[in-house]
Amino acid sequence: MRISAPSSVPMPSVVATPSRGAWPTPAATRPVDGGGTDTYYARAEGLEGDALLTALRRIISGQHALDYDAARNALFGTVDDPTSTDHVADIYSGKVFDGVSDNGSAAAHQLNTEHLWPQSLGATDEARSDLHHLMPADVATNGRRGNQPYGEVVQASWTGTPDADGHAPSMGKDAQGHIVFQPRPENRGDIARALLYFYTRYDADRTPRYANKEFLQELPTYERWNQEDPPDGVERARNDAIFALQGNRNPYVDRPEFVGLIGAAWGAAHLRR
Repeated sequence: MRISAPSSVPMPSVVATPSRGAWPTPAATRPVDGGGTDTYYARAEGLEGDALLTALRRIISGQHALDYDAARNALFGTVDDPTSTDHVADIYSGKVFDGVSDNGSAAAHQLNTEHLWPQSLGATDEARSDLHHLMPADVATNGRRGNQPYGEVVQASWTGTPDADGHAPSMGKDAQGHIVFQPRPENRGDIARALLYFYTRYDADRTPRYANKEFLQELPTYERWNQEDPPDGVERARNDAIFALQGNRNPYVDRPEFVGLIGAAWGAAHLRR
């Protein structure tokens, strides 16, 4: 069953090619008024540090929590197939799978739902079905990553199949000797912003299994990825689609400069709670 977004929020209707990176962003779907002021973030304007982090948490909290089955059907049916062509790309390899319209057809193609923030580290309850950190991923690569943090590999123990540009995910040790999973350059910023969203939304509402040691350990990398791989039209359209379903947005997709404005408060905020 295909999950349709509410008609009040228009969705992209033109596709160049059935691959991630091809969909344009319709300006009408972005919550920006004619004067350029983003009214969704009005309570955060002019703030920095912990004050900004706290304001953003209050803005994005209280989303409409989807049932997990509904979230997965939406992921494959609309969020990562906004043009309804049944083409869904694996976040790690970039490979496009045809004939995917819901969770059942995704499973038949060996695609499953990747929790960028692992369930074993606190993506439970409503966080389990929060589409802002769910991505389509092939079963084998998803299983290989497990619950390891994302980072930059300097000594690889595994490398995936390269995409058309010669880029591939890898796994191994980073410069500090930690085991990390490194995504392709094309989606590092997307993943970083999803993790920053998750921390912002859930760090103050921790479940018993919640753990962020590895997130804070790799935080400088995520901040750099946010700069090196800024949001593109696909990521913005995805944010719009999730907003239509959940009623909240990823602020770091709309305003990636918020990451730098929060600055040192990322880790300090955790220690003060």
